[in-house]
Amino acid sequence: MGTLRQILSIKPIGIEKLPLGFKTKWIEALRGDRYEQAIGALLDVKPIKGTDDKEEVGYCCLGVAAHVCEIGREHLIGKGTLYANKSNIWNNIRQRIPVALRDNTNLQELLIQFNDRYDLGNKEVTFNFKQIAAWIEKYL
Repeated sequence: MGTLRQILSIKPIGIEKLPLGFKTKWIEALRGDRYEQAIGALLDVKPIKGTDDKEEVGYCCLGVAAHVCEIGREHLIGKGTLYANKSNIWNNIRQRIPVALRDNTNLQELLIQFNDRYDLGNKEVTFNFKQIAAWIEKYL
């Protein structure tokens, strides 16, 4: 696990500021107890034995951002990014996410690395939601 000092030393380049209302909600969600952190997907789920239902395992930090924008879990399962794709439905739904995050693939990639695996040069680390929230608060 990385440290707060390590993540706050990583300065973004060419990143737009997020709208304050969205940023505040996202930070509160990351610091709260509602979301479990997962890696590799906006929303990670597992089947509930004996049913067709799935239960939430956790969200990545971008999945929390999408959920804060009221994008339903059914649209997040199995997706790794907020990028546009060939689905008109997804491309319409993702318009709810502020453009400074939605259309900035470099920012999304950096946040995915923070959440899943960031290379510090001498070792790979992950950062927890509270550390990611502190970085968002400082830089976005």
